Amino acid sequence: MAAISVAHHSAHIDYSPTAPSKRDQEIAAEAKQRARDQHHYLRSDLRGPLRGIEVIGGAQDLKGGAASGVGGVISHSDPKHKTLNPPENFSKVSAGIYRSGFPKPENFEHLGSLRLKTVLTLVPEEYPEPNAAFIIENSIQHFQIGMPGNKEPFVKIPPRDIAAALSVVLDRRNHPLLIHCNKGKHRTGCVVGCFRKIQNWALASIFVEYHHHASPKSRMLDERFIELFDERALLPLARDNGYVPMTVARSLASPGFDPQETSGQRSDPSASYQNKE
Repeated sequence: MAAISVAHHSAHIDYSPTAPSKRDQEIAAEAKQRARDQHHYLRSDLRGPLRGIEVIGGAQDLKGGAASGVGGVISHSDPKHKTLNPPENFSKVSAGIYRSGFPKPENFEHLGSLRLKTVLTLVPEEYPEPNAAFIIENSIQHFQIGMPGNKEPFVKIPPRDIAAALSVVLDRRNHPLLIHCNKGKHRTGCVVGCFRKIQNWALASIFVEYHHHASPKSRMLDERFIELFDERALLPLARDNGYVPMTVARSLASPGFDPQETSGQRSDPSASYQNKE
C-alpha cells in the first residue's frame, strides 16, 4: 500500500462543520486497517461481558453479537465477566443453604459454580431427565420430599413433611444445599420460614422474608402454618449443628427437656384450623 502523504491530505481538510467527505472516510478506514495489520492482536475496549477479549488478526469480522464489526476472531473471554443464570427466585438463605424455583438446564452452570452437595426437591412429580443427569454428573445427592402446597379449603402441607425436609437442611454434612419447589414461593417458603423459627427469628421478620419471595401470590395459610409449626423436636439437631442461639441451646441441655413430650401440642396445624373454622 502506498504511503499516504499527510501534508497533501492536510491541504484538503475542510474545517467547516460539514460532514467528512467520502475521501476522508476512506483515508481514515485505510489508517485503521494499517494499524490492525501492524499488530498480532488487538485487545478490545468494549464495555460489558466482552470486555477483555483478545481479537486475533484484523481481516475477519466477528459474526453477530455486540462485537460485530470489531474485526478478528475471539481467542478467549475473561472469566471474571462471565454471566451465570441462576434459577427463578434464587437466594441465599444461610451459609451453605440456597433456595430457588425449579432449576432449568440454562441454570445448571450457575448451580455447578455453587459446588452443591445436596438438592432437596419439595414437589412429588418425577424429576426431569436433564436435572437427574446433572445431579449424577456432579455427584450430588438428591432428597425428594414431595408435598402439596397449602391451598384453601382442604389442601395443607403435612407437618411431618416439613420436619423431614428440615432434618435434611439442618444437617451440615449435606451442605452446600439447594431447596426448591416449582416457583420457590410457597413450599420452599414454608420450609425456610420454619427454619427461621428454629433460628429464633421474630415472626414479623419471618413473614417479611416470606412475602419477599412469594408476593404477589402470598398465602395466609402458609403464614398460619409457619406460626403454628412445632419446631421443638428439631431443636437438638439444630443445636448440634449450631443453628440455635446459646440461650436456647442451654435450655435444651437441661435434664428435664424431652423433645418427644413437647412435640405433639402444635405439630399438626390442621387441628387448629378446624377448631377456628
